[in-house]
This record gives sequence, structure tokens and C-alpha cells, in this order.
Amino acid sequence: MRKVVSSLLFFLMFLPTPCALAEEYYTPLNLFFNVYSNGVTEVVYVLETDPTMVTIEIPLFGKQIDNLVIQDDEGLFLDSSPTPSGISVDTLGSTDINITYRTSSLTAKSELIWTFNVSAPILSTIRLPLGAIIFDISDIPTDLRTVEGRQYVTMNAGEISLFYIINLPDIMEEAVAELRDAESYIAQVGAQGIIVVEAEALLEQAQDAFESDQYLESKQLATFARARAETISEKASLASEMIESAENALEEARDDGRTLGLSEVEVRLQTAKDYYSEGLYTEAFNLASQVYQEAGDTEKPRGTNTLLYAGVVVIATTAMSVYYLYSKGRLKFPTGLEKEVERPSHEVRVIDLEKIFRENTSLRLDEREVIRFIAERGGEAFANEVRERFDIPRSSAWRLLRRMTNEGILVEEKVENKSFYKINEKYRI
Repeated sequence: MRKVVSSLLFFLMFLPTPCALAEEYYTPLNLFFNVYSNGVTEVVYVLETDPTMVTIEIPLFGKQIDNLVIQDDEGLFLDSSPTPSGISVDTLGSTDINITYRTSSLTAKSELIWTFNVSAPILSTIRLPLGAIIFDISDIPTDLRTVEGRQYVTMNAGEISLFYIINLPDIMEEAVAELRDAESYIAQVGAQGIIVVEAEALLEQAQDAFESDQYLESKQLATFARARAETISEKASLASEMIESAENALEEARDDGRTLGLSEVEVRLQTAKDYYSEGLYTEAFNLASQVYQEAGDTEKPRGTNTLLYAGVVVIATTAMSVYYLYSKGRLKFPTGLEKEVERPSHEVRVIDLEKIFRENTSLRLDEREVIRFIAERGGEAFANEVRERFDIPRSSAWRLLRRMTNEGILVEEKVENKSFYKINEKYRI
């Protein structure tokens, strides 16, 4: 009977092997990560093991495992087999084991920035590549030192993330080169009279970043600044070509006698040129494209009787002269003829200039003078009266009156195909 019990006990000594997979059968002692410049990490993992166990399952760090070497405390090599989370080691009664392997799955690179991520069960040390500079870290390290040009970072157990850049001097040189290139190109574009305010603002941000030692951000901003200048230059070139094409189309229309509606098209072309001078190249291109199309669609005035044209011109000139003299008070119509005056009759009311200027503080000086002039004329005037009073081009007068109409200060009417403006009723007393 005693022999049977002894044999059974001896047999039971070898039964725990299938159950020897729990973490309680080993204790991590030391964990070291040696990171190389190509992103490969060498892992050195030292554990204390239960000598009564034959096989122990140990989770590893990283999914891709290469050059795996496992030794016991006497330097003997131990066998292992892969598991879903790591390896199963045949410890054969060892008290300590040393696991060494390489993996490329603990690091990642985005442009020039490297990231090291790991979940460490104990205090661990990470040695970064030669020339690496840390610019962000997930937690405060317990120790940070540099040995022979390589940084050693010691971190507590938990989730660890390190962000670093290699070869910082190279990045500085690249940032300087990018800054100089962007500055030269932007100056070249600006010398052509092209407005590159947005590109200049980006370049200034890039210079500020460089002065703050943010070389990577400085390089990126400088690249964006040059790209923005290139885009603006291309838009300006397209707008300039379209304006030139529109001018040629207008000239052809005039030479061909297609003058019907041409004056309005010329006003829009001048607006496109104004857009261009203000740096609004997309708007200038779009409006010049419309002008080009409209100039091609113009038609000749109906009829070809030269004498009739001359008579019409004489009559129109005489009528304008009479109207001008009458508007200035230099001419009085005989009784019974007052109804033929082109100027529409309205009840004369006082204009509240103070209210206009108080509610429209953005009015320019020239706009304020025009309003005063219209107010002096009873709060209404023809567009040509404004143009003649201030001696400004037709297009400038049109834009000025159009702005104040859009603001609700003036109201436009058409009197015999002429633009007649009057101050809004809400500004009349």
C-alpha cells in the first residue's frame, strides 16, 4: 500500500504542467527597451520564475517577434513555443530567465516624427537612438539622462508613449532652406505687383516658429507659404489674361459699331480691374469673363440714317443743355411748359444728414460729400449730375452710388433710361 501511495505522489508531481500558465508563476524583475534609428526595438526582459514549474506562459511586447533568445540563470538556452499573447517557455526548474528579442511593432513614424508605445508591467527604461530629441512624453519620467549621445528614459509601469525626432540638425537646415526659398519666391511675386498678403502671413508664422525652435512646424509653414503664393500668382495671371481678352472684345465691338449696351459693359470691366488692383483675383476673373461674353453679344443700334443720328444727337445735346441751365436756376420755362421737365417732382422735405452719418459710420469722405450734394438738391439727383459736380469718371460715380444704394441710403429710379437717385424716405424729416 505504501508503494502505491509513493508512486501516486511521484506521478502527481508532474501533473501541474498544464495548469502552469498563470502570471503567479513568474515575477518581472527588469525591462529594457533599446530603440534603433530604423524603428526596430531590442527588448531585454528578466523574470524570476517558480522552479517547481515545468512550463510557463509569458506575454511579450509587440506582435512581430524576431531573433528570440531565452536563457536561464546559468546561461543555458531554453525552448519555447508561440502563444496568442506571447510565448510558452519550458523553464525546466529555472529560478530566473532572460528573454531577448527584436520587434518593429513598438514604433511608428509619421513624416519626421517617431512614436514609441508600450504597456509596461514594471518600471522600465527606454534608450532612444543616437541624435534623437524628445518633444513630447505621456508622463513624467522617473529618470532622464544622456549617455554617449543617447537618451535614457526611465518610466513607471503603465501605458508609455514617447514622441521624438532623429537628426534635428538636418531638420534645422531643411527649415532654413525652405524659409529662404519661400521668402525669395514671395518677394519675386510681390515685385510683379501681385498682392500676396496671405502668403506673407504664413511666411511670418514660419519665421516665428523657427525662432521658437519649432523647426518642423517652421518648415511646414514655409512650404505652405510658397504654395499659397504660387496659387495666388496663378489666379492673378488668369485674371490678367481674361481682363485683356475682355478689353480686346470691347475694342472689336466698338470698331464694328456694336455699341448698343456697350457703356454698361465697360463699367463692369472697370469693376473687374478694380477687383484685380485690390487682390481679388477670383472675382476679377469671373467678372472679366462675363464682360468678355457680353461684349461679344452686343449689337449695332437700329437704323443707318446718318442724318437721323445727327438730328438725334443735336436734339439730345440741346435738351441736356436746357435741362442743365434749368437745374442751375439759370433758365425759367414760360408758363405752361413746366410739365415737360424730365426731373420727377417730389414733395420737398428736409434731409436729416446727422441721422444718415450716425447710422452709417463706415461712409467714406467722398460718399459723405455726395450725400450732402444730393441733400442740397432736395434729396434727389441724376447720376450724371453727381458725376459732373465732382468731376469723376462714369464708372467711379456708378460704383459710389451703387454702394450707397446697397446700404439703403439711396433709392434708384429710372427716368427715361437715366439713373435718378433720391435719399431714402426714412432719412427725411
